[in-house]
Amino acid sequence: MRTKEEVQAELESFRDLWHGGFYAGDPRDPTFGLWGITSFLGISHVLYLACLKPNITPSTVVLEIGCGRGAWAKLMLHAKHLYCLDALSAEHNGFYDYVGRHPNVDYFQVEDFSLKDIPLDSIDFTFSYDALCHVSFAGISEYAANLFTRMRHGGHGIWMVADYDKYNEFVNNQVHFCVLNTLLPRKKYAFVRSLLESVFHEVTKWNTRRHGLHTLNINEDEIPHHGRWYNAGRQRTCHMLETKGFTVLDSDMGFDFRSPIIHFRK
Repeated sequence: MRTKEEVQAELESFRDLWHGGFYAGDPRDPTFGLWGITSFLGISHVLYLACLKPNITPSTVVLEIGCGRGAWAKLMLHAKHLYCLDALSAEHNGFYDYVGRHPNVDYFQVEDFSLKDIPLDSIDFTFSYDALCHVSFAGISEYAANLFTRMRHGGHGIWMVADYDKYNEFVNNQVHFCVLNTLLPRKKYAFVRSLLESVFHEVTKWNTRRHGLHTLNINEDEIPHHGRWYNAGRQRTCHMLETKGFTVLDSDMGFDFRSPIIHFRK
């Protein structure tokens, strides 16, 4: 047990620090990092830390929609059971080569959106990232309707969908999301700041060309073509989930600058 004098000495050590209150920057600013360029985490790693780690334990039954090669599935192998769905076969995706074979993992190549291979009242947690953006709104709606009877009461879901408005804002304002902004002097050296900003604009232009980024047509039709994104939309998807009986806890968790990540619960 510390003495009263020791406690007072510790508190006294703060007396002449941080006049006006400690403030390093606005946490809402995507380019703010307390430790500059060493402060940043990749979006996928943040999703793992914030979405998978807190929700999956050895007693959790998980459904992943659109597992692909199994990048996320490999991080969920400690679940009690993991159901992985994809429009392509496990052989096509190289799923077992990457993830390995495990008795608690079932892979199903889907033929529709019925979730017919998933037992009723079985799912504790469902996750989908960078997959439902390639599914039409009608398909997502079918998944949601069929998920309701397969998810246990209190189960959680985290789904990423495409939203052309958010995506277009990202494409048109990439410089605001660029990690290089951490190099900008915050208060002084206006010339250096102006010079660096011009460099960052060129970097984001190069990034746009490299990744083939372009704005998407809000009025685009729903006709399928290879690898297309469908404009499900944040508000429309949240409304749909609520009509299916789910409670939307967060219409966009905000981890992805391009697309909404919706958190819901049965």
